[in-house]
Amino acid sequence: MKKIWIVMIALLSLGLVAAAGYYGFDSSQPKAVSTPQPPTTIPVTVCDVEQTITAPGSLVNTRETKLEIPFTGKLAEISVRPGDRVSAGQVLARLDDAAQYDADIAAANLEVLKARTALDALYADAPLKAAQAQLAVAEAQKALEEAQKERDRLDYPRASAAMIDEAKARLVLAHTRLDMAQSVYNDLSELSAEDPERAAALLDLSNAQREYMNAVAVVNWYIGNPSQTEIAETDAQLAVAEATLAQAQATLNAITDGPDALAVALAEATLADAEARLATAQNVLTQLEITAPFDGVILEVSARTNETIPGATAIFVINDPLSVEVETTVIEEDLPYVAVGQPAEVYFDALPGEIITGTVTRIVPKRAAGDRPLYYVYLALEKVPPALTAGMSADSSIVIAQRPGVLCLPRALAQAAADGTATVEVWSNWSKQKRTIEVGLRGDTYVEILSGLKEGELVVAK
Repeated sequence: MKKIWIVMIALLSLGLVAAAGYYGFDSSQPKAVSTPQPPTTIPVTVCDVEQTITAPGSLVNTRETKLEIPFTGKLAEISVRPGDRVSAGQVLARLDDAAQYDADIAAANLEVLKARTALDALYADAPLKAAQAQLAVAEAQKALEEAQKERDRLDYPRASAAMIDEAKARLVLAHTRLDMAQSVYNDLSELSAEDPERAAALLDLSNAQREYMNAVAVVNWYIGNPSQTEIAETDAQLAVAEATLAQAQATLNAITDGPDALAVALAEATLADAEARLATAQNVLTQLEITAPFDGVILEVSARTNETIPGATAIFVINDPLSVEVETTVIEEDLPYVAVGQPAEVYFDALPGEIITGTVTRIVPKRAAGDRPLYYVYLALEKVPPALTAGMSADSSIVIAQRPGVLCLPRALAQAAADGTATVEVWSNWSKQKRTIEVGLRGDTYVEILSGLKEGELVVAK
């Protein structure tokens, strides 16, 4: 077997020598030779494919505050100007007139004393108020009993049978007397009105009529029933008496355990307020110096020395230049693709050529004011160069999709159809070969190649 391989190798070597001699001879003959020119190609490489959206905006500060004068007072010293950098705890201004603050403390002490005295008085008056409440309960109970008797009276007959008979007998006598008086007057009615006898008869007739009407009224009342109005009135009086007793009893119950709870709560609140005012006045002496709450830059100074300023007036504005974020806007069509946590690249006009990375931190789902359909998106920067300051314009590129380390081609070479496929020409063996490929993520610059090509293959540029 080894000999056969040696023979075959020898024959192959002879063939190669003969062929070389032929081609050498042939090349020595003068004739035209055509050499194909390769087209411009782009190799299939591995890259990061990213799809982004643009988001213009500006840098805004997130840590800015106004420093107020804690109480009305005069500024004895202001030690900073706008633009000065300050450290946390650094004195920015000092107040004057400590004597006035001592007077405020004395006044606050007086208010505390008054409030505490008023609270103590509530507990001292408790026994007297309890006795008054007991008296009110007794009076209300008596009034209720009287109202109940009056109401019960309406449920029984107004008179006994004997009383009714007696009243009827008086009615008969009154009627008889009336008839007699009427008869006498009739006999004398022809006399002159100035006649004494006729006048006496008329007076007697009037008295008889009045006695008769009274007798009729008595009989009718004895044998009659109470009216609805009378019943309603007595029921109402009874209800009022019951409510009065209940209220008096409730007052007594509340006072039994001490002074009125509402009054005590109000007095305690007044005392607490007075004590808080005293504490504030006492703290004034420790607040004669206004200091910076954090490291930052003074933006505004709204006061002058020897100027008396009302309390709670803002006299400084300070911010932290490093506490910033990028406020950007995206169009309505792009908003659904933006999510918190997406990476971004930010470009500042103030830093040409420098790219600062960031992250989407907040999305405001409310249309911004204006004619265009824009929405606010906020980015946090991974670093804040000292040259940046709030208000500077920024152009951001938010990565909404990415495929790191995948086969890729420039987007212009692989125009994908709706089904995600594209046709390209591959340069191989000195010829063009059409090939159908599958495209994945279509980035801004490159597209992802899912199948149909290998790394290093050459795609003909169009």
